[in-house]
This record gives sequence, C-alpha cells and structure tokens, in this order.
Amino acid sequence: MPPPPQQSMPSTTRSRASSTSTPIILPRGEATLRTLERLDNLNTHITNFYAKTSTLYSSSKTSVLHSEREAAATQLKTLIEQLEKHIAEHQEAVKIVDREDILGLYVVAGMTRRDAVVQVKSDFEKVEGVVRGVRESARDMLADIVYGSDEKEGREVKGDLSGRGDAGEAEELVVH
Repeated sequence: MPPPPQQSMPSTTRSRASSTSTPIILPRGEATLRTLERLDNLNTHITNFYAKTSTLYSSSKTSVLHSEREAAATQLKTLIEQLEKHIAEHQEAVKIVDREDILGLYVVAGMTRRDAVVQVKSDFEKVEGVVRGVRESARDMLADIVYGSDEKEGREVKGDLSGRGDAGEAEELVVH
C-alpha cells in the first residue's frame, strides 16, 4: 500500500520557517538589482538620445536650406528636453542605489572591503561623470542652436554684390 500523500505545512508555519531561514537582505538585494536594471535602461536611453541629438545637431549645422536647419533645430530642442528628463531620472535612480549593497556584492565576489570601497566609489564617479558630460555637451549644442554662435549665421558679410568689381561701393548683406 502506498504511503499517504504528505500534507503541506500550514501557511503560518511556512512563513515562520521561511522568515527564520531567509534573511531580510534578499528583498533589499532584489530592490537593488531592480534599481540597477533601471539605471542600465536609463543609460541605454541616454546613449540613444545623445546619438540622435548628435546626428540631428550635425545635420542642422550642415544643411544648405534654411528651412531644413530650422526644422532640425526644433527637433533638436525637443530631443534635448527629453534627454534632460532622462538624465534627471537617472540622477534620482543613482541616489536610490544603496552603495553598501554594491559593496557587499564586490566583497562576496572576492574583493577585500578596502578594494571594494574604492571600486564602488570609482564606479559611481564614472557613471556620474559620463552623464554630466552628456548633459554639458547637449546644453552646448542647444546653446549653439538657440543663440547661433556659428559663424555662418548672424554675421555681416561685406563684399561686392553688384558684379561690377567696385570694392569701394560694396553692399552689406546680413545672413540670418
């Protein structure tokens, strides 16, 4: 005769048993991993937006037609605003990450605590530095588009426009 099927433990016993055998660190670790995934996704978004922004900036500066330059400049402004939102969200996510959790991961991976502290600090400085560089570059592009610091636009061009060759009677042409 086969043995009777085993009954499962009541839920109160199971939760008590799991709470004593599973440390509370697991939920913290899962939260840290979710935050790191979010940071990775934000890094990807920032990289993609920056690539689009750079391409659009280049086309806005090299386009021959004024209407194309204006359209590219408008799109560029929109992209930079979106990029700024992603960067702000990234900075908030970086603040949420518990550096002690990351430190613990490095220690478990075999690093000494001292080396892990140095590595965690270096990693976060690099991430913040890259994002800061992207933000500064995007702001420079936006300023160049908005204020027209390019020499091609907004400058006065003096020269002979009559076709007669009289340099003394040159007309002024303002290119906008």
